[in-house]
Amino acid sequence: MASLFKIMSLNVNGLKDPTKRHKVMKKIQNERNYRLMNVLYYSSFPKQGRRGVPTLLLHTWGCYNMIRGKLENNYMTILNVYTPPESTKPFYKHRFDLINMDARGVLIRGGDLNLIRNQRLDSTSFKRNRITLKKIFNYSLEESGLVDVWRNIHKYIKNTHWCHSPT
Repeated sequence: MASLFKIMSLNVNGLKDPTKRHKVMKKIQNERNYRLMNVLYYSSFPKQGRRGVPTLLLHTWGCYNMIRGKLENNYMTILNVYTPPESTKPFYKHRFDLINMDARGVLIRGGDLNLIRNQRLDSTSFKRNRITLKKIFNYSLEESGLVDVWRNIHKYIKNTHWCHSPT
């Protein structure tokens, strides 16, 4: 089943900037075996247009998009999540409860939770991540049977790539 479709997730800040948006679209268009739909939709907070998750569906109040359906007679859920950096424990708990209640079949989750699982590997900041949120995240992964695929494959690779300017 995995050979039938390709999933791409880009964590990009500042897509309102035309130069940056053009660079990202160029990267997507240059990707081999990837056909881009004629219209690209996005999800963002209505009051703060700077936050959102580029995706192929529009959701007017943002935060997450969930697609449930069947692919080759197998139930599947595709979830795209954006969590603002200042989110609280109840916000995260609600998101994970939603996943546990509403997801069916194979779950593929992408997006940006703005959480750091391993301070040494996943951050350049010397500030310590809020331990309570890290505990909630790790517990929720175990409880729901989810796996951090990238971190499982690349156990010791430091990955802190961000692009905050259009240059």
